[in-house]
Amino acid sequence: MEEQIKNDLAIYLSCNPDRVKQTKMPLLVYPVPAVVNALYLPKDAVERFRVYDLCYELGKPAEHLLNNIYDECRNTEDPLSQLSAIEFIHQHNMYQPEFFIQLFKDFMNDPLLIPTIATATVPMLLVEPEKYEDFLKFIIDHATTDMKDLLGTLPDIARNKFGTKLLLDSQNFKEFISEMQHDVELRTMNFYIRTLMIRNLDDPKKVIVEPKLILRSLNNPAVGLRVACLEHVAAAAKYCLDNFLQEQGFVSAMCDVTMDTTIDEEKSRLKAQDALGISLKVAGSKAPTQLRKEAEPELMVI
Repeated sequence: MEEQIKNDLAIYLSCNPDRVKQTKMPLLVYPVPAVVNALYLPKDAVERFRVYDLCYELGKPAEHLLNNIYDECRNTEDPLSQLSAIEFIHQHNMYQPEFFIQLFKDFMNDPLLIPTIATATVPMLLVEPEKYEDFLKFIIDHATTDMKDLLGTLPDIARNKFGTKLLLDSQNFKEFISEMQHDVELRTMNFYIRTLMIRNLDDPKKVIVEPKLILRSLNNPAVGLRVACLEHVAAAAKYCLDNFLQEQGFVSAMCDVTMDTTIDEEKSRLKAQDALGISLKVAGSKAPTQLRKEAEPELMVI
């Protein structure tokens, strides 16, 4: 059996990427101690991370090998492996908040690493957000001012009820979210964050975008932004239905299927229509919406 394990391990480590799952399965059938005894950490990074992945599935008996991945997170001599190690820990939900807080502090000035470190760190902190309140505040304030590389953490924070409270307590965040930015990616994130916050607030009206600003963004050629708008309407409709329905052109815009270019947009539009209690037949809108140039950024104070 020992020889067969070594053979199967060699196949697993050297196979093409599309066969990794297939070649790993035989190794999970053998007794765990026997497989662990055959394991080692190869010099080749691809093979080494396959060992880490196998160790994760084997559990506690292979923990002593898997723990080497934390050293890789600090190995500045091999930046690609360092980045891969951080991503591996994030993808496998390996909960080590104190380690990652220190890692964040140590590499805070590294623009290549800090977005990945922050993306891995924040979900860990949100397991016990009250415990890590100060550090979450630090991330929120810097993400919305001088460290734009941290902006990607805000949706995760907005998904959490306590995180939503921290966001709304931050003056820097409120100033950031109040501006309907020219930049399409930032505006899309703006809508997305507001939509996530709606689900965590008893009275979410203060984070719901005004109908006229929704209409402006719905006319944007960027599909992602239009989808974000439709998802926002679907989440917000029950709180301000009358405001939406009374806005001139709002109902027809919600039913303008000529704008849809992807399945995601079509699904989001149907979701918004359902939330508003309208349909294409009711609205009678078949004319294409004209794409127009954005005017100056508008403010929506929260």
